Amino acid sequence: MLLNNRFEILEQLGQGGFGTTFLAADTHMPSQRRCVVKQLRPETPNQQSYQMALQKFQEEAATLEQLNHDQIPKLYAYFEQDGLFYLVQEWIQGQTLGVRVRQAGPLPEADVLQMMTQLLPVLDYLHHHAPREVIHRDVKPENIILRQSDQKPVLIDFGAVKQLLKTVVSSSGNVTCSVVIGSGGFMPPEQAAQRVVYSSDLYSLGVTAIFALTGRLLGDLEKDSRTSELLWQQYAPQVSPAMAAVLTRVTQLDPRDRYSTAHEMLQALQGLTPVSPTLISPAAPQAAVTVFDAFSGSSHQPFGGSPSEASISSVTSSIRPRRPLNAAAIAAGLVALFAASALGASVVIMAQEDRGKDQGKEESTALLKDARSLAMNGKYQAAIDAAAQVPSDDQKLHAKAEQSIEVWEALQTAEKLAGEGKKGDAIATLLKDIPANAANAEPAWEKVAQWSAVDLGSSMDQVLKPLNVPNAKRKLANLDARRRADVEPKTAAKPIQTQLGSSPIKTWTKNWPQDDQPTSADLKSDPKSWGDPWRESYAFASDKMAVNVLYGCTTNVIIQTEVQLDPSLSLDLMKTQLDQMLAGQSTPSIISQLEKARRGEAVDATFNTGDLRGVIRRTAQNRVQIRVRKA
Repeated sequence: MLLNNRFEILEQLGQGGFGTTFLAADTHMPSQRRCVVKQLRPETPNQQSYQMALQKFQEEAATLEQLNHDQIPKLYAYFEQDGLFYLVQEWIQGQTLGVRVRQAGPLPEADVLQMMTQLLPVLDYLHHHAPREVIHRDVKPENIILRQSDQKPVLIDFGAVKQLLKTVVSSSGNVTCSVVIGSGGFMPPEQAAQRVVYSSDLYSLGVTAIFALTGRLLGDLEKDSRTSELLWQQYAPQVSPAMAAVLTRVTQLDPRDRYSTAHEMLQALQGLTPVSPTLISPAAPQAAVTVFDAFSGSSHQPFGGSPSEASISSVTSSIRPRRPLNAAAIAAGLVALFAASALGASVVIMAQEDRGKDQGKEESTALLKDARSLAMNGKYQAAIDAAAQVPSDDQKLHAKAEQSIEVWEALQTAEKLAGEGKKGDAIATLLKDIPANAANAEPAWEKVAQWSAVDLGSSMDQVLKPLNVPNAKRKLANLDARRRADVEPKTAAKPIQTQLGSSPIKTWTKNWPQDDQPTSADLKSDPKSWGDPWRESYAFASDKMAVNVLYGCTTNVIIQTEVQLDPSLSLDLMKTQLDQMLAGQSTPSIISQLEKARRGEAVDATFNTGDLRGVIRRTAQNRVQIRVRKA
């Protein structure tokens, strides 16, 4: 698909309540540079509201275009097409802060301090130094990308653009926005009332820092019954009192009690010097070989330099008054001198060997680091070539290099398959070819989650486009079915073909598993979709993983997603899959249930998070099941 006769869509990166995000190639540039295309769906009740939303979109996009900061993605273009709004921005490669914390656990204070001191100048620029002052409105872990090239935090997804999508013009001509922008758990109270100030962004950054330090969302934290302050320090006892004081102040409910500007908060943080999480012991002083000169009664260091004070003292205390030396004493002194010289030479050789080993290890580590960086930029062959240069002397690093090469070769093959529209085959390749404990496998697991993503509330025909059905629409006539009862036998004979593979359509009956039956709440919230759902199932790599989707027969809206995973698969893969399904709303308690299910414990846990609810269990078929639907 080519948008605006310029941007070629390569793949879908995500989908949410405001629109869809794609990775695209800019065909007007010689480099075919990669960029992110954000497709925004305005929800306006009439043409007048739409025109006003379009005008506001153009104004906000013009503001974004003027922003010039290294930690804000550049805006390449913006346009309207077929009633949809589009922003084209710089593609920032890296993990979001949310993904980093969920995969690695709570971050050290030094890392969080560095993140804040690198982000506060960005907020200060937006608030006071941009061509037009801007309040971000949606600072949260998922909107902070840790850039792969330098690990600097980059701020994405400005909230003002989202707000205009629900612009309403009343009959009297008043313009309102019918939605509150911000993310639950990171949004300050005044923002819920649509009254934002500069310190609203600071509050969100403070709560984001607490999440990074504790791994816990706001909903998992208690509040002081008297002051309403967040009680989070018990989950991060290592945090210094000074850092805790800064975070306590910036997360006050009343904006007047917070830091008033980003610059003021930055000044408060710049005086902090937390203990580094990596304890580096001072190097032990090198032992000097000290030789007692039997001829002069002095001491020497054969390698140059001065002997230690202790060595001099020890030698001096053993000196006796001179007396004539006989031949035997002279011979003994010579023997001692030669022996000491030989010992010194051996020590030199050993030291040189150790230094050589250390240098070789440093070079191997640097090679692997460079290879990983290349792989994260999609340059898999270059990464493989770099990792192949790691020598076999260091068995541990060499094994890691070999595992990494295995991962990147599989990714190379999988990317090619996905580019050909065979995402199911791409997923199967990664699941089969990459061991669960392989080094540097995180990009592969992220690809599995991305390619298998089926977002709730989306159109089934758009997310899993039927490739062998007329007009690419799942309708009775297109399925060669005269009535509903014909759908199952027709699609059993001729399964639906999508990028994930092939699947028959199962139509709802009362005999469906209880997990797939609608509740009264479901029927009340979306009676059309839940009144007559259909189901499709896709399996990969000999059933190591399966994706099951429920959607409305007439509405085509996806109402439930489910994955079943073989417990031999990587825990990191499972966490990444969970995070994708929960749109970044997974919590430590939910992840804990997932870990238990993978270990084989008899888990059957329900959960609620944000606007989603679901189940994690270890099934009777010995699979880890994750099922999600709207709360």
